[in-house]
Amino acid sequence: LYQFRPDSRQLVIEEDVQTITLYVQRLYGFRSNRSSISYKTWPGTAQPDRDFTSVADGQLLFDSRQTSSAIRLSILDDSLTEPDEDFYVNLTSVRVLSASLPSIEAQPRIVSQNSVAKVTIRANDVVSGFLSIGPAIIRVSEDSQEGAPQQKLALRVRRSLGLTGVVSAKIRAYAGLKTPEVDAAQFHREHNGTWALEGEDFELETQTVMLLEGQNEVEVSVLILNDQEPEGQEAFFIYLRQAEGGAQIVSVPDELGFTSFAKIIILGENLTVITGLNNKDFFCPIDI
Repeated sequence: LYQFRPDSRQLVIEEDVQTITLYVQRLYGFRSNRSSISYKTWPGTAQPDRDFTSVADGQLLFDSRQTSSAIRLSILDDSLTEPDEDFYVNLTSVRVLSASLPSIEAQPRIVSQNSVAKVTIRANDVVSGFLSIGPAIIRVSEDSQEGAPQQKLALRVRRSLGLTGVVSAKIRAYAGLKTPEVDAAQFHREHNGTWALEGEDFELETQTVMLLEGQNEVEVSVLILNDQEPEGQEAFFIYLRQAEGGAQIVSVPDELGFTSFAKIIILGENLTVITGLNNKDFFCPIDI
């Protein structure tokens, strides 16, 4: 039986390591034979021959009595600002090169559940940082006292993993109307209820944010409008797009749970409960 050694199944490396080593082990059986293991690389978010040297048909030899052998792969360093990326190494087949098998049924094989190694290349070229917005979920009441100013909601755009240079990003709102500039499916997965209406329920005051050299946070302002209409709970999203200046928008939540968008829920607190009605109030005669 052949498989990746436990410490080689999940490998996290820096981009500048140049070479990585993955170990394959022979557990038992056929140890007196010379064997050849075929393997290949498979891209994930890392790009072959840009982030790592791809291998289409690699061969790993096991000599007689050898129980462990090493696969060595090259990691390609670049100057691009990139998030963490990954690729995979698959053990695909095994064949015996010497000696005879005890029977046709007795064939060496690869342990399928341990036949894939995942390699994650950590982002080390990020000097201008990753941008995120949050808190991830905000709940706010639409109601305000008559004559009082409308509520102003403050979100924060954070810059992490690099504070070099001046960076910026556009701030946009999504409220149920599909637009080609963003993948709307991510919002519909998070919300399947009533959508708030921009211009009636809320107003986005901040359209663009800019962070100066060394600055790690800036505020985004959203106005919650009180239309005095009885309404239930509604929601909308504020999201980041078109980061400039070398920064990138996060693809996964950061250490504070901030991600590429924030969900704002407007609680339906101005619904009035009507009491004092009985069954006769809802009776409607029907002519027969």
